[in-house]
Amino acid sequence: MPRKWRPSRPLSRTKRVIKIDFKTVNANQVLQDTFVDEYKKGMSFFYSQLVNLNVNLFVINKIRRFPFGIFCNSSETIFFSMVISNFFEISVLTITRLTTDAAGNPYTLLRFKNSIRTYIKPEYLDEFSQLLRTKRFDAGVNALLERARTLRNESIAHIKKEAIEQPEHLNISELESLRDALNDLLDSISFDVTHLMLPIEYDEQVQHPQGTDSRPDIERILDRVAIDSRKLHLPEVMPQIWPGVKKRMSPQELEIFNSYRRKFSLPEA
Repeated sequence: MPRKWRPSRPLSRTKRVIKIDFKTVNANQVLQDTFVDEYKKGMSFFYSQLVNLNVNLFVINKIRRFPFGIFCNSSETIFFSMVISNFFEISVLTITRLTTDAAGNPYTLLRFKNSIRTYIKPEYLDEFSQLLRTKRFDAGVNALLERARTLRNESIAHIKKEAIEQPEHLNISELESLRDALNDLLDSISFDVTHLMLPIEYDEQVQHPQGTDSRPDIERILDRVAIDSRKLHLPEVMPQIWPGVKKRMSPQELEIFNSYRRKFSLPEA
């Protein structure tokens, strides 16, 4: 008798579609009454922590992209180097503080997420659990988190002798990946609200009134560095040496130099 045909491997399951848009329901609707106040306080706390993280990385990137090599010598960049170093370290501390479950029952974003699941009303539990499964940190994010914890434990909050010779390191793009994962997690547990993760003055998506100076404060500070630079005004104040200086600049450096001259209503040099 012929055997009944069976597929050689299991058929893939159809991915379940999340039917509830939790952006359209509020906390009072989906959470048990006893947890609503705690939820609101927790969201306010974690949101403020993540805004600080986003601001830190925003400022770091503004400084890193400024052409100090064109306008300054090394002795004029000490302050900005220290800002980058300190903002980098506090960013690592913020990320690990929000994600590290250790002894002492720390208040982390991951534990807060689990508390929400515990206190969500039964009729929303399945859909919300499915949403959280789609927001789990992948292997790449978890690996970066482990490296961030090592960096925090061995080189920032504490010092290990071995780390002096072979310190753990994270670059800015890796910190940004962790920031994005945390932003996404916060968004997934936000009911009836979409958060701006930067102050209005820093958010490039915000449209400012026409005719106003929309530059964030860090950009104004860096522009002041450029406009106060002796080199920016070299074509006017020392025209005899400018041709030699210009000759030593690459085409890319000259374009950046002239972009700042145009910005400050100076003619191209």
